[in-house]
Parts: sequence; structure tokens; C-alpha cells
Amino acid sequence: MALESVEFILKKLVSLNSVFPDEIAIAGYLARYLKEIGFAVKLQRVAGKRVNILAECGQGKKAVLFYGHMDTVHPVHDWGSDPFKLSAQGNKLVGLGACDMKGGLAAILKAIEKTQPQNHKLKIAFCVDEENQSGGAEILRKSNWLDDVILVISAEPGKGEKTCGGANVVTLGRRGHVTLRLEVPGFAAHGAAPERGRNAIEDAAKIISNFSNISLAEHPKLGKAGLMIRACSADSMSFTVPDKAMLIIERSTVFPETSSSVLKDLRSFIDSLYIKKIIRPVAGKKTQVFLQGGTNSRLDPYITDDSNKYVKLLKAIVKNRFGSLCVNYGLSVADDNIFATMRKIPTITLGPEGGNLHNSGEWVSRRSLRELTLVYQDFLKAL
Repeated sequence: MALESVEFILKKLVSLNSVFPDEIAIAGYLARYLKEIGFAVKLQRVAGKRVNILAECGQGKKAVLFYGHMDTVHPVHDWGSDPFKLSAQGNKLVGLGACDMKGGLAAILKAIEKTQPQNHKLKIAFCVDEENQSGGAEILRKSNWLDDVILVISAEPGKGEKTCGGANVVTLGRRGHVTLRLEVPGFAAHGAAPERGRNAIEDAAKIISNFSNISLAEHPKLGKAGLMIRACSADSMSFTVPDKAMLIIERSTVFPETSSSVLKDLRSFIDSLYIKKIIRPVAGKKTQVFLQGGTNSRLDPYITDDSNKYVKLLKAIVKNRFGSLCVNYGLSVADDNIFATMRKIPTITLGPEGGNLHNSGEWVSRRSLRELTLVYQDFLKAL
């Protein structure tokens, strides 16, 4: 495989449909690429044909890991062009996953193509399922393959309040995330006489309209916690008053919040609505609140210590190349949270600049892509 430009690599990666849970084509390409540039590669089975790509080269007792996920979200319907065909619009390279996070994968591949570590191991992990339930990262974090890793550099774009990645944006932490399910009871009745029942949808609407009264925690670095209603469903399947409704709530968390504290707080909030008679019990039943399952449904926030020698090294490299740097803290969770909180490995996020993530017209800056590759190369040389 000839050594190509970072843009050429990105074009190839975007052309490979890796919408979860179908990452097999891109996994094959990445495995072949890594083998051809001299890495020892193995496949880590996740489920069915889904595999993580694990690669390494060099010698030593300690390893630095460059990390990325292979999957993308499903393309929305209003792209107006082929989302799997990278197109150039000035400084913007447009395509599904161009920024999140195939741009980062391309920068890693380009940066490591001629690397020859002397006093440490260089490890590369490309995982599946980050955009769903982080199944790939969960399998990886349970394995002993990470036992010698002393630093993770993730190529995610590191979306913060004022930035979405960039080669001069060093992200040293992320908010956490908790998914909760609310089950709202109602009382069935014939649709011709709805007053004889209790419509669960109406009670769900009252709960939703009061979410703005919830007090959310704030942190000096991670910012303010957040709340989003991701799903609302109810259906009687006939001319009948719906007797149940379900809400799925996404809560981003900051220190000192935990999944347990968020669950307790939301239950207390629901209780207060009953106490204030905003909603009333139905035949003795009240709204119940539960934690949803899945790895990335319960991820704690983290902050990487900026006195870590590798953090200081990377910050110095960025400042030397650009004259300044931005220290950022991510608004969204990622697989990064798993390594930082569950494996306690210092984790730095450094990815390309881009926009329209999880939306039509997703783009990555071609300038940022080249700059990121150079920063990665500088870091590898400094090691």
C-alpha cells in the first residue's frame, strides 16, 4: 500500500460505509493498512462479525495508545449529496464521519506511517460501536491489552462550549452521561368518553413542561450539566385512552454528580410534582424512574491532571507550533470516558476542527487535518 496524503486516506475512509453496527469493511482496510506500515495487528472480537483493530510496534514496558472509533451515526435524510463521497468546499472536506471521527483516524494513520519507537511501545486501537453503546471500548477496557498503557490520545474532535476540535485544542476532560427511563401511568377508558380515564400522555406532558425547573449542577471546568428528552412514546393501539407513557431522558453530568445521585434527584423531582398536585397518582400508581442499561448510558465525568508529564509535553508541542493553545473540556461523553474513569488511564483528546457533527453536511477542516498530523508526529518524535 503506497503512502498517501492524509486527505487521500480520509477520502477512502469516508467511502467505506461504517454506520454502526456494520464496521466490517473499514475494519478490514485499517487492519491491512497497519500491517503494511509495519505494525503487529490482531482482531478483537466484539460481537458477530464486529471486531476491534488492535496494533502495536516498538519495545518497552510502557505504551502510549492512539485511539479512535470506526463507526459513524446513520446519515440524516437531507444531505443533498452522497454522504459516502468526500467533497471539498474550500477549507472544508464534507462527508459522513469526516470529523467524527474518520478525520482523526486519517491523521493517526498518516502520523505513524514511518514511526520507529525506541524506548516505548506505540499502540493503536480502533474500536466499533462508540456511536451506540460503546460495546467495542467496553470489550477493550476489560482486556489485559491495556495493562501497559500509560497514556491515551484520542482523535475525537473534543467538542466544547466554544470549539469543536482543532490541532491547537487540547481537551483534558469530559462531562459524564446518564440515561434514565420514566414510566408514566394512566388509566384506560373508551375514547368516546376520555374523561373516565387518565391519559398518560397528558401527565407526561406536565412532567416535561416542568423539567425547566430542575436545578442543574455547575463545575468551573466542565460547565453546567444538561438535560435532554430523547424519546417520548405512548400508544393505546385502539380507540382507547393510553394507560402508559415512557420518556427517555439524557442527563449530562459534572462533578460531584454520579448516576446514583442523578437518579435520586430525578425521583425527588417527580415526587415534588405529586406533592404540589401538578400530577396525581393513578389508582395508587406513580411515575417510576429507572437507570437505562448499556455502558455509555452511565459514564462518569473526568478531568485529566494537567501536571501529567505527557500532558505538559503535548501542550508544549502545540504551543511551540501555533504560538498558543486552547485547553478545552468536552460537553459530550465518548469512549474517552471509559479509559479515563474505568481504567484510570490519563486521557487527552486531540482531534481535528470540524462541524455539523451528527448532521447533514458534516465537515472537517483540511488545514486542521494537516496540522493535527504534524502535531502527532512532533509528539511521537519527542517521546
